[in-house]
Amino acid sequence: MIFHSNRATLKPSTTSARRSRNRTSAAPEMTAVRNAANLGRRSAQADRIARVLTSINAFLTLIALGHGIYRLTQAPPDELIVQGWRTFGFLVFLAFWVMVTIWPRRTPGAWELMFVHKVAITTFALALAGVPEARETAMVDGWLVVSGAVAYVLTRGWTAWRPLIDKRATGADLAPAHA
Repeated sequence: MIFHSNRATLKPSTTSARRSRNRTSAAPEMTAVRNAANLGRRSAQADRIARVLTSINAFLTLIALGHGIYRLTQAPPDELIVQGWRTFGFLVFLAFWVMVTIWPRRTPGAWELMFVHKVAITTFALALAGVPEARETAMVDGWLVVSGAVAYVLTRGWTAWRPLIDKRATGADLAPAHA
């Protein structure tokens, strides 16, 4: 007998059972059903793993924000603007990480903006390896790039663009606001 998953309950499929009796071998059908069920479980598990990664990244960014606030309070007047800009940047990235943790497939552009920045700063820090803080920056932002890319793939973050693409394809966003 073949079972289909319906959320938390398993129900026998009479149609599938009838079909399997009419065939010489039910193995391909059973494998297909089993694979579909496993894919669903793997997807939920992938989301959990991705959310753990993005939560860790949000926590690391929160630590950086706290350190930035400390450095801002200790900065001499000629460094206040730069330290303020840096600290407020941590706040923005904290918001990005929280958004993609909560809504990984509903925030078009958030993942991609983070990747552009994090890849750029990691590359820049690696190029300036002898400069103070460059090595630490490369390691931390390198982690954010790798873990963020893994989370992006696990959650299929690129699907956040799908509603916008679908609207554009149907011309929904081109319609006048008032007719």
